[in-house]
Amino acid sequence: SLDDPGTVLEAIVRRARSLLGTDVAYLTLADPERGDTYMRATSGSVSARFQELRLPRGAGLGGLVAQTKRPYWTADYPADARYRHTSEIDAAVGEEGLIAICGIPLLVDGEFVGVLFAANRTPRPFGREEVALLGSFAALAAVSLVQTRRAAETAQALAALEQAHVAIAQAAAAHDRFSRVVLGGGDVTDLAAALGELLGCWVAVLDADDQRIAVHGAAPPATPGRDRLADAPAVRRCGTTGRLTSADGLWAVAVAAAGQRLGTIVLGGIDALDEGSGRTVERAAMVTALVLLFGMRAADAEQRVRTDLLAELLARRGAGAPDRAL
Repeated sequence: SLDDPGTVLEAIVRRARSLLGTDVAYLTLADPERGDTYMRATSGSVSARFQELRLPRGAGLGGLVAQTKRPYWTADYPADARYRHTSEIDAAVGEEGLIAICGIPLLVDGEFVGVLFAANRTPRPFGREEVALLGSFAALAAVSLVQTRRAAETAQALAALEQAHVAIAQAAAAHDRFSRVVLGGGDVTDLAAALGELLGCWVAVLDADDQRIAVHGAAPPATPGRDRLADAPAVRRCGTTGRLTSADGLWAVAVAAAGQRLGTIVLGGIDALDEGSGRTVERAAMVTALVLLFGMRAADAEQRVRTDLLAELLARRGAGAPDRAL
C-alpha cells in the first residue's frame, strides 16, 4: 500500500528487525560509480557514524556479500577472521556496538543492487530459518527496487515523448509562419526576420559566395568582400556536415537544395537551442533554400527570354532599314 519507494525500503527494514528480533536492521544500496555500497535505511541504529558508513567491495561482511552475491552471517563479527576488517568499518561497527551480523544480497535480474542486514549487539548465532526469512525480505526489497527503476524509466520515456511532441508542435507552427511569409510574397529578409522574432536572436543569411544577403537584429556588421561570419567555426563546420552546428556562441545551418549549397543561416545572441528551436532553424533553412532556388530559376528563365529575344533580333539584320532601326 506504500507508493514511495524510500518508504517501502524503510518499512522492509523495520519489519525484518521486528520478525527476526534483532537489535538493528539496515539496508545498503550499490553505487556503481564509486564501486561500493552506501547506507539507505536503518532501524534501531543509534550511531551517526554507522549510518553514514560506506562499504567497499570485499571489505567487511557486507563487502564480501556485495563481491560474491552470496549471504554471509557470523555470531561474533569483531572476532571473526573470515572477513577483511578495516579500521573505518570496525570503528563504525564498534560505535554501534554490533556483534552478530547477517547480510543477504539484493539481486535484480542477477545484478547486485544492495544488501539487507540484521544485527545484534550481543553474540547470537543465526539459524537457517532466520537467514531464509531475511532472504525473503531481501527479495521483497529487490522487487521494490525493480518497480522503482521501471517507474523511473517510464517517467523518463514519457517526458522524452512530451518534449518531442512540444518540439514537433513548435516546428510545425514555425513552418506555418514561414509558409505564410513566402505565400505573402516575402523574401529571404522577411524569413530572417520571422526566424529572429521566433527565437529572440539576431539572424544573418549568407549566399553561396559568402556574401550577406539578409540580416535581422544586432548581427556583427558586414565587412567588405568576404563576410567575417563566413570564417566562423560554426559556419565552416555546418558546411561540412550540412546540419545545424554551434561554436563560440554562434549557430549555423547550411541552406541547400537539389544537392547544391545555396548559402548559410547564422544565428547569435542566444544561449542555447532546444530540440524545438533546432527544428525551427532547420525548417527556416529549408524554406530559405526553396526561396533562393525559385529566385535562381526565375532569373535563369528571364535570362533565357532575353537571350532568345536578342538572338531573334540579330538574326533579322540586313532585312531593311525599318528592321535595322528596330
